[in-house]
Amino acid sequence: MRKFKLGIVQICAKDNKDRNIKRCEELVRLAVDQGSDVVLLPEMWNCPYQNEYFPKFAEEKHGKTYKFMKDLAAELKIILVGGSIPIIEDGKIYNESFVFNKKGEEISSYKKIYMFDILFEDGKEFRESDTIEPGKTVTCFDTEYGRFGIAICYDLRFPELFNLMHKMGAEGFFLPATFTKRTGEKHWELLLRARAVDFQSYVFGASMARDNELSSNVFGHSRIIGPGGEILASIDEKEGVITGDIDMDKVKENKKLFPIERSRISKYYRD
Repeated sequence: MRKFKLGIVQICAKDNKDRNIKRCEELVRLAVDQGSDVVLLPEMWNCPYQNEYFPKFAEEKHGKTYKFMKDLAAELKIILVGGSIPIIEDGKIYNESFVFNKKGEEISSYKKIYMFDILFEDGKEFRESDTIEPGKTVTCFDTEYGRFGIAICYDLRFPELFNLMHKMGAEGFFLPATFTKRTGEKHWELLLRARAVDFQSYVFGASMARDNELSSNVFGHSRIIGPGGEILASIDEKEGVITGDIDMDKVKENKKLFPIERSRISKYYRD
């Protein structure tokens, strides 16, 4: 069966990992209480999204946060797409996502490829690459519901990455993120819907929530987007959970209505 209920958790990150884990558990359980079979967490949900915190919160792969996600997926019998957390490996820190099946087994992982290095109009800049090492591998994973790709935040701006996942057979994309208010207001929903329309696939965008403390610059507004670019579920900037009924056969139906796959421009290219 290719139908499932998706839950997206939108959470604030505080300067206390144990608090973040506890709050995450509360929200995941809320999503499951609402019928979710699959739950998606946002980017760096256990750690404030600031360069100074990444080294402080970074863990070895099988550390506290990893074990928490693994055990929770097994207990609740859900597929848990664990957003991303700072992982230290060979002395380098990565922005990494892990996916666990209903037995709590890791079935996929992905290291963010495109770093959020940006100069704002007012001259301020943020360089994720000052502390985070980029990944190098495009990732898809299989579930009982279908094949999915995963990308993280700034990756959303690069359609070639999604094209590679699409060519690998992905019919939906999980996108944990922490867009800023400024970039989010301009492009967050636009890009989520664009990637859905580009590849006639579901796009699930999970954002961190905004608060008046360390997450005061976060945009929020998590979204579930259908394969025609339609908004199926949404939330504002505050903590909470959204859910949506997902039917993966809608991907095929949409492609029948708009058969753009057979007309991809690559067939006109000649060496």
